[in-house]
Amino acid sequence: MKVEGATAEGGRTPCIWDTFAHEGRTEEKRTGDIAADQYHKYKEDVKLMHDMGLDAYRFSISWSRMVEGQEDFTAYADVCFREFGDRVKYWITVNEPNIEPILGHDLGIFPLNHCSSSLSSSLSLNCSKGNSSVEPYVARHNLLLSDASAISLYRKKYQPNQGGYIGITLLGIWFDPATRLPDDIVAVNRALDFLLG
Repeated sequence: MKVEGATAEGGRTPCIWDTFAHEGRTEEKRTGDIAADQYHKYKEDVKLMHDMGLDAYRFSISWSRMVEGQEDFTAYADVCFREFGDRVKYWITVNEPNIEPILGHDLGIFPLNHCSSSLSSSLSLNCSKGNSSVEPYVARHNLLLSDASAISLYRKKYQPNQGGYIGITLLGIWFDPATRLPDDIVAVNRALDFLLG
């Protein structure tokens, strides 16, 4: 959704981001239908990176393009490992599972657009429904289960032959205490544990 574009090409079916964006729920009121158009421009992008001397290219592959009509992350990962594992040596299973649940199930500014009604009114958010006290933790738990399942599959079935590496990526937000007072230090440690722990 962030870069791929071509939302109706190559067998891709709609995903929750498409619905969310087409309902006008993104801040910029834009869809990902074109985005950075990586789907069409990846060869140009690779040439530009080669010309610049870069030796890595981080990109995503739309789940709804690879596994039609399923919500099975392990099946999606299996297709990706099988089809691209001879060329991809570094795999990221889930992008920023420490942030997605907060934005989608606590603040409601990402899909599924859930947040508690009290939070919605106090922060002028427009959430459809939800429980900000529970849903972010359930969503994060499920993302971590998906990560573990994909890693287990890769290590058992593909890594011995493909020799790649696999892991998760977190959004690295850092905090420093305002003072050296114990309460400030405890608060910073709690925030870091919540986001990165």
